[in-house]
Amino acid sequence: MKGQYFTIDVIIAGVVALLVLILLINYWQYSLENNTLYRDSLNKEAIRVSLLLFSKNSDFSLINSSSISALKTDNVSEMAKIIGKLNDSVYVKVSVFMDGQKVFGGKDIGFPQAKVSRMVWDPYEEKLRRIDIYVSRV
Repeated sequence: MKGQYFTIDVIIAGVVALLVLILLINYWQYSLENNTLYRDSLNKEAIRVSLLLFSKNSDFSLINSSSISALKTDNVSEMAKIIGKLNDSVYVKVSVFMDGQKVFGGKDIGFPQAKVSRMVWDPYEEKLRRIDIYVSRV
């Protein structure tokens, strides 16, 4: 059997080796995405982003400096500009929804993602608003 390199046992061994390699890569990827330290750092980043958006002394604040936890504006496009500047300055993707309506970004920002919800007073409509902040790695 001269010159017969691809016998059936070599082909089966190659397929098995390829399957093992694919399984190992998938396991490694899954373990990275579901690592508790990775999730914890993403949650901390989401909290940091929400603090930047809801502190009075921040350049990216959505809060009026003269009142406690009241929105600065009811204009969604102005809010989107502020959040866009924040999104450009952090190393995560930021997406913000107000009462389920998109303000900036979208829910399909990537996986894994972390979510932080904040309640804030809207003085223009005189009601509480729920702001959902989604954060994902770039």
